Amino acid sequence: IANEAAKCALDENNKIMFGKECDDDTDELIAALVGGLQDKDPYDGGAAAVDKKPDEKVRGNVVLTKADDGATQQILLTTCYDKDCSADKTLTTTVQVFE
Repeated sequence: IANEAAKCALDENNKIMFGKECDDDTDELIAALVGGLQDKDPYDGGAAAVDKKPDEKVRGNVVLTKADDGATQQILLTTCYDKDCSADKTLTTTVQVFE
């Protein structure tokens, strides 16, 4: 995501994330990321990136949600890497997309 955002820093007319525009909003970027060609979940073979939490935490999924803080577009990535998905086995990272 950060590499794609860097393309916009070089030229705001670049196409990013499966044909999206640099000025598209965060929701559109997330939709492109979960709907485009992507890695597969190593545990069940489904999509690795999803845009909403499953009813239960599922290991191997990366949940992408909007985390904008005013003028800066941000995407929050949350994933579980263990069978029990307890809080200490869940990683959360915020990626800044654009300012």
